[in-house]
Amino acid sequence: MGKQASIGSKQAQTWSTEVEWGQFDSGWTFTGQYSRFLRVVANRNNASVVVTLGNGQRKRTFFNKGGTVLLGVKGISIYSKPHRTVALG
Repeated sequence: MGKQASIGSKQAQTWSTEVEWGQFDSGWTFTGQYSRFLRVVANRNNASVVVTLGNGQRKRTFFNKGGTVLLGVKGISIYSKPHRTVALG
């Protein structure tokens, strides 16, 4: 089996300019544009998204119902708070 994921830590609002790929689970609703960003809202607790960063790191981030992710051009993503992030092996 692969490396075990570390226990996630609760994060304040964060952002990234390095997201190359992301996969949202079924707990999300794409709600449209918000000031040049695509807005995605968690429609249940523990909704998650897996992202791959430009340096090859993979992370899974969990949100409570109502949490948001804003997706922009060139790898920009902005995450609402609180959320929990786990590094994947």
